[in-house]
Amino acid sequence: MLCAVCMSIFQSSELSGDHHQNSRDVRTAASNGCRICQEVGKLFPPEYPDRLPYRLNKHRAWVNNDFIELRILWKSVFIHVSRVPVASIPHGYHDFLDSVKADLKSDPCIVRRGCLKERPMASNTGDVSVAALAKGWLDGCKRGHKCEQMLQARRLPGWFPSRLVQVGDCQGPPRLVTREKHLIEGTYASLSHCWGENPKFLTLTTSNLEELCQEIPLTSLPASFRDAILTCQRLGIPYLWIDSLCILQSGPGSESDWLFHVSGEMSRIYSFCELNIAIDVAASPEEGAFRLRDPTYLQDCYVWTPHTHFRSSGTPSSSLLADSPNTSTPFSDMKHPERHPDDQGSHSPSAPDSCLPPSPTPTVNLYTILTQGDLNEDLWYLPLGRRAWAFQELLLSPRTLHFQSDRISWQCEERGHLSEYLHHDPNGPSSRARFGTKSGSKLYFQIQYNLEESEILDEEVAGSRDSFYQRVFQYTSRQLSHPDKDKLVAFSAVARHYARLLGEEYHAGVFGGTMPIGLMWNAGRVPPAVRTRGYRAPSWSWASQNGAVYFHVISELEGWYWGDLRAAGGGVDRLTLLATVEVVKVELVDETNRFGQVKAASLTMKGPVLCWRDVIARCGERDGKRVTAHRIDSEEYDAFVRTGEGAKIKIIADEPGPWSGNNRVPWGKKPQRVFMMVVANPDYTNFAARSAGLFLRPLDDGTFVRLGIWKADMDITERYKAVEGVLTERTVVIV
Repeated sequence: MLCAVCMSIFQSSELSGDHHQNSRDVRTAASNGCRICQEVGKLFPPEYPDRLPYRLNKHRAWVNNDFIELRILWKSVFIHVSRVPVASIPHGYHDFLDSVKADLKSDPCIVRRGCLKERPMASNTGDVSVAALAKGWLDGCKRGHKCEQMLQARRLPGWFPSRLVQVGDCQGPPRLVTREKHLIEGTYASLSHCWGENPKFLTLTTSNLEELCQEIPLTSLPASFRDAILTCQRLGIPYLWIDSLCILQSGPGSESDWLFHVSGEMSRIYSFCELNIAIDVAASPEEGAFRLRDPTYLQDCYVWTPHTHFRSSGTPSSSLLADSPNTSTPFSDMKHPERHPDDQGSHSPSAPDSCLPPSPTPTVNLYTILTQGDLNEDLWYLPLGRRAWAFQELLLSPRTLHFQSDRISWQCEERGHLSEYLHHDPNGPSSRARFGTKSGSKLYFQIQYNLEESEILDEEVAGSRDSFYQRVFQYTSRQLSHPDKDKLVAFSAVARHYARLLGEEYHAGVFGGTMPIGLMWNAGRVPPAVRTRGYRAPSWSWASQNGAVYFHVISELEGWYWGDLRAAGGGVDRLTLLATVEVVKVELVDETNRFGQVKAASLTMKGPVLCWRDVIARCGERDGKRVTAHRIDSEEYDAFVRTGEGAKIKIIADEPGPWSGNNRVPWGKKPQRVFMMVVANPDYTNFAARSAGLFLRPLDDGTFVRLGIWKADMDITERYKAVEGVLTERTVVIV
């Protein structure tokens, strides 16, 4: 449902114009039920007195040209465009538009309910009808998706987790069962949830193990656990795996039980489960999964319009956005769709019917209104979406049922995202089932949250490496309560998956086959990433950082930043590697888990090394004038320096400052203690820099630590090899 102002946007061919008069009108329309105004009003200040502009855009981030963006100031709403027969327009829709046009003058904030029949929808996500919808999704997935085939292929016959919660029913309460002592039959679900800041709920210990095997009183469980158990009962899944109730949390043997689970057991638990239940909305188990909601907000929001606001470029003529002869036909001429409007007078009356080409079916544009909440971007900002431990749980699970703030949603290996709003109604006006498929129409905000199981071909190895970098970024953007202990452990299942695909050694977060280019990651800026003060990983590993880690420079060096690797002509083969990694040593906390916690690590590299002091202090001559190094721009992390030899170098530090203002020195107070190692020179023109490498600082024992990375606009080795004493070939040990 839309207000008169929002409806008018789509009944005009204009790409921009005025929205509401001010934010007060937006709030009024939102309270009346306008779907667009409800979304737009979330980011407006209490009083925004100016008239609000709107603009319809095509966006480079869309995977498919069937989507356009409605932008009102800084807020976006997304629109899926499809071509449908004119005959599909609901009866009375034209009279409805006439009323909306009148409302635009008298009461632009009013929301008319339109001609669509509303779907019945419960006012609570814990209603039995909501569970019935989830059951339908599960049954459909098991019947017709490749997810079930892949799940059955990778499951170990007869395998179950070492402990499970038997959910019980009206005949008996839940209890804990073990695979050693109990006969376990059927399937199980796993649970993803937030523990909260000060967890005080019931957990499994050595002392209460036998007691919980007899019974787990529902009254002793927090709301999220009770809701998950009830969901399993309604879905017909007899067992549930909950980490706090299935892994020993304290007592004798709890440490070894923990190491056993993180060394590979947990990976199998989530990979082999029938379903993962994700309680995204709750910051702690006490909050529960079920929420009250306004059912009208989840109703269908369609607009039929004769206008095509964008012509599809570079796509087949059958694209949904391609103009057709009747694109601009007004609705008034479509009230009697028995004959196509453009057919009038197009053929000679005397021509025999057999000679006439078949009349095309008259069609019209159907716009489906989508907000970010309808797509899985909304999951990023819910409590579970900010937790790092939940990341691999969602990736590994073959299918996940999400409990959000006002709806349930579904993700599986075949369907990218499906919710109560994107409800897959093949008989509806628009076949929105395609929104939930990986191969169909997808938006930028529909990030894939499953790991592909298919074996990769040799030429796709680079693509899988780039996929791994994206996973690291997504993971490091989340929060860990105990990063020094869990940074690598909470990512270990994902790393194990990519190790199987790539067939490469894994060293504290970095695959050996990517070195030395794989060492060129860069720390995030907002919020600022900083290196941990306690040891968890070597300085050359992204795992040593607190905060988001990016791989922009690696993507640029390998050609991914500019699009498809093959189209860009990039890749490692197009790089001149000047540094080599000779030896990598990693000492693990648990020697049986090479993806887990690290005690110590080092790598030995050989390559061209320059003293940073010599680079920035070196004088030179250009055009007969003496020049010196100077800083041309500086930020908290990054700085650009123009050296006396004419090189422009960008410094990308791992940690902020301190920058020194005296003598125009951009790195710390002791630049003589900083060195540059040249890692690679790109051989293709898409990468703006001609050299790139690492910044290193020596320690008292002769080893080095990483300080950051750099890029230069010229071949540094070529420029400085003729300058005596500046460039040397060295072997360094980085810790």
